Amino acid sequence: MFGTIILVLCAAIFAAAQKPAPATSGTLPIYDRLEFPAVEGWEGGKRSPLPGDDGIFVNYDSSAGERVTIYVYSRAGDVSDKLSGVIKDEFDGARDAIKTVAEAGIYTDLKQSNSEAGVIGTTGKIKALHVQMTFKARGAPLKSEIYVFPYKGYVAKIRATRPAGVDETRDESYARLLAAIDQFFSK
Repeated sequence: MFGTIILVLCAAIFAAAQKPAPATSGTLPIYDRLEFPAVEGWEGGKRSPLPGDDGIFVNYDSSAGERVTIYVYSRAGDVSDKLSGVIKDEFDGARDAIKTVAEAGIYTDLKQSNSEAGVIGTTGKIKALHVQMTFKARGAPLKSEIYVFPYKGYVAKIRATRPAGVDETRDESYARLLAAIDQFFSK
């Protein structure tokens, strides 16, 4: 038993040592220095580490039950400024994860737009891979969007999930949040 514990511990240490060092500017990885913007109508959560990953996430929540989560993390290999390679793989993985949840029966009535390259929101500058989906979770109709794009040698991902029946003022608030996120990552 003790030998098994030592073997597992050694394997974990070996695996951790194999992870490439994150790209840095200064002494901390970029994602540890990000200060996400405050946006009217949205409550920004605290930056949290990704479990088992080299990165962080932060949630923005609204009183209407909307949630937008921003992830910034590293991946092995070159994260270029192009919407291919690691970025495309991460985008496909995020989109396929929702399909897997639907196949498991947790989401129903899943419909997906064409996956395409575009910008964040409708007027953004940041080029990203993007997909829109609608589905039901526990009978409630939801709409969801995923954006994945490179950010200074890292992967950045936005996942927005909103009730399907929000009114126009919420759409304006959502557009304001996406514009603030786009401006934030444009620096």
